[in-house]
Amino acid sequence: MFTSLSHRLFGGENFKVWIIETANDSINLTIAGAIITFFN
Repeated sequence: MFTSLSHRLFGGENFKVWIIETANDSINLTIAGAIITFFN
């Protein structure tokens, strides 16, 4: 995740964009983990 931060900042994108994308990935992985745990 932190490597993508350096790429985003070097590419001229805003820090807020990185936060939004990383938070989205984290939420999706958490939901997927909860679903897998529920069905096991």
